[in-house]
Amino acid sequence: MLVVSVPPLGCVPSVLYKSHGQCANTLNNAIRSYNDALLNAIISLQATNFSDAHILYANAYDLALKILNNPQSFGMYCTYSCFCPSACIS
Repeated sequence: MLVVSVPPLGCVPSVLYKSHGQCANTLNNAIRSYNDALLNAIISLQATNFSDAHILYANAYDLALKILNNPQSFGMYCTYSCFCPSACIS
């Protein structure tokens, strides 16, 4: 089974656009706490009731932040500007 963490929703384009390119840290901190609890629950399940189960945790949160903070290493040039087409016109 694959369990995917919640990505940093505080950095989605609509939030970035409304906050002039800044991620919503309060939302991201809450998501980070949720993801930590999710991973701990998976570890607990594997250690007790489901020791034979193969549960994989995919960390979408950290991957998304890596892409946002270092877009060049993923073949992109920009992640925090031009959040919406109208912002790119000027």
